[in-house]
Amino acid sequence: MKLLVSDYDGTISIDGEVSKKTIDKLRQWVEAGNLFVLATGRSLNITTGIIEKDQLPVDYIICNNGSVTYDANYKVINESTLSMDIVNMIINDSTIQNSHYFVISEEKERYLLEGYQEGKETINYYTKILKRKDLNDLHVYAIDTRYDTAEIMKKKETILRDKYDGIASINPNIETIDFTPLGVTKDSAVQKIVKKYKDLESIIAVGDGLNDLIMIENNIGYTMEWATQEIKDKAIGVITSIDEILDKYM
Repeated sequence: MKLLVSDYDGTISIDGEVSKKTIDKLRQWVEAGNLFVLATGRSLNITTGIIEKDQLPVDYIICNNGSVTYDANYKVINESTLSMDIVNMIINDSTIQNSHYFVISEEKERYLLEGYQEGKETINYYTKILKRKDLNDLHVYAIDTRYDTAEIMKKKETILRDKYDGIASINPNIETIDFTPLGVTKDSAVQKIVKKYKDLESIIAVGDGLNDLIMIENNIGYTMEWATQEIKDKAIGVITSIDEILDKYM
């Protein structure tokens, strides 16, 4: 039995589309007795839509960059949350007040923090506007922020890694930085799944973003030809389609 874990955007889905060929190959992968894990920065309320639209044969779904993992029936099997002290520290941090938004994810909702909805919400998904006074009622899996350029994001990342060392995990990706509980990454969630199986021959990971980097480094890791050089340097192979991995390891 092999385990394949993949990012969605820019990996399974190219330019917003998943090919029928890829879906067929994923089904063959699972039918052959292997595991398929979808790992995304998205929250479940968005991810269920793409799973059902594309009819992806998932065994597990890792959401919010590893903060919560679901089985194929959308039942929570592992989760970690940010303490409210850390949530307030992040949303009040002067370093990131020029973020386009603060999107706060919990199990069933994805909220846009009040004060950031004047036209900026068009570049992200959320379900409701959240008033600050209601923040304490939530169990927060992740906080997402976004900046004008990748260069600005990288400068913020350097500052934030020092500031939140030992406090929270920083998950960068293109123009975004997501905060998750300390030690939580896509790969930490993968490793919890792996512990359930004693007969895994190999763990293959593929992604194209910086939030996939640890997952790529710690497993048989592949990335896409459009990924940054930093990611390519850590991967054992560069591909144009996940079909190449499925063909190789089937």
